[in-house]
Amino acid sequence: MKLSVKISLFVTTLAVIISIALISISYRLSSRAIVREVQNSMLKIAEEGSERINLVIEKNIAVLTELAERARTKTLDWDIQKESLVGDINRLGYLDFAIVNKNG
Repeated sequence: MKLSVKISLFVTTLAVIISIALISISYRLSSRAIVREVQNSMLKIAEEGSERINLVIEKNIAVLTELAERARTKTLDWDIQKESLVGDINRLGYLDFAIVNKNG
């Protein structure tokens, strides 16, 4: 084989090996970056979701606290409490209310 053919074969082989090495390094680095970014995004989405749930729960607790603080609701007479709260059940979108005392 001629020297020029050997040199061109060597250079071509070296270029292919370098290209494969660069491709594999790029693939690993980009895969790690994508996985890291997806993990961070999922964490942010979970935090935002929990914050939304927390806000909904706080809103519902505030509404129920307001209802519980009414003078008619604080009475121990079930008929007065029922009359006071029956209109609020549908208005607030609840299925039902339950009245409990400190003993359950």
